[in-house]
Amino acid sequence: MPRKIRPEVQKGLNICVKIAHILKDNYPNEIFALKKNSIIPFTTIKRLCDTTSMDGYSHYHNSKPHRICCKQKFLVSGHNWHSQYEFGRQKRGTGYHVAGTLGYVLLMAHELAHHRTHAHGSNWYAKCNKFQDFMINQVISGEYYK
Repeated sequence: MPRKIRPEVQKGLNICVKIAHILKDNYPNEIFALKKNSIIPFTTIKRLCDTTSMDGYSHYHNSKPHRICCKQKFLVSGHNWHSQYEFGRQKRGTGYHVAGTLGYVLLMAHELAHHRTHAHGSNWYAKCNKFQDFMINQVISGEYYK
């Protein structure tokens, strides 16, 4: 019997899934097929994710089935550290904390951009910026909340 997800984690997970579906609807060929277990909370249960530990807030599984695992702590608050990338690494001095809807948007855009791109290279960077800009405009315009 699968373990029940805590309500506060499920709420954050639903936000992440909503963001992924919005991006998938607008960029259908740039995001992997979204299924029930495409975005999951990171747990010690290894059936869906065989990663033993996680340093960041989330990670993308490049092998099929493609999947994004998010730390439960992130899913509760949306709080994370965001920074610009340059030459495949975080650009020094550009980091800042984000939380709530913007935190979810930035992290999901980051992870979804990994599909069919290499690490944090130039193609990933362009795709990530495109996704982030689109979603930020959705939030600002109010379309996200409809």
